[in-house]
Amino acid sequence: MAAFAPTTVNRTAVRDFVTPITSVTSFNNIIDDNSFECIGYTTRAGETIAAVVRNREHYTLMSELHRR
Repeated sequence: MAAFAPTTVNRTAVRDFVTPITSVTSFNNIIDDNSFECIGYTTRAGETIAAVVRNREHYTLMSELHRR
């Protein structure tokens, strides 16, 4: 599905998708299905962290203007 490139930051990885995500539904399916088989962990305080969590959400609108 995507190339995997580890980074120097702990518990962080970057994945470059081969094909673009075409819809919000497709994106949600990737998150909900844990398509990358990520593994959760437990903090020293005993808090369980899910394998996949949404850290930030950004939205961008792009439109084309056509001259008549």
